[in-house]
Amino acid sequence: MNARERAIHEMARTSRNRAVRESLVGVVLVFVCASEPRSIDPGGAAYWGTIFLIAAMGFIAGVVSCFAWTTEMITHYPSSENRFWEAAFEKQVSLLRTVPLWYIAPVFMGLTLRALPDGGSGFVWFSQFMVGLIAIYGFLIWLNLRAAASVEKDAVLYSTRSRPDG
Repeated sequence: MNARERAIHEMARTSRNRAVRESLVGVVLVFVCASEPRSIDPGGAAYWGTIFLIAAMGFIAGVVSCFAWTTEMITHYPSSENRFWEAAFEKQVSLLRTVPLWYIAPVFMGLTLRALPDGGSGFVWFSQFMVGLIAIYGFLIWLNLRAAASVEKDAVLYSTRSRPDG
């Protein structure tokens, strides 16, 4: 296996593994959230936050699963097609860089609605919850941007290796 094939294989493997992990987390969260509405008063912020979380998790699981299947299918594409693989690396980077929009924002909104206090008594707890949530999501955004930078670095290495003069 040459360097180009190793780079392609590594991109596909890490993408698939990430997609499987995130899909499993999404499925677990959908089931957890789906069991919650029975114990929440309909019409309140917590109820709508839970409904929003169920919809967001379903959407996210769909996006991630489709990406995993696509990644699996494209690994059978010939490694000699430079433009195709450069586009595949670019799409992976784009997907990772937009995680705050399609992944973090919907879940953040659902959890925020879910945690809103009913009255003035839960404001301190809500504030602490939001600080923790912001810290966790900041870390997740950082991880995805770091992964995007890594994939971008691999793409640059791949494109220089795939050129006749590189």
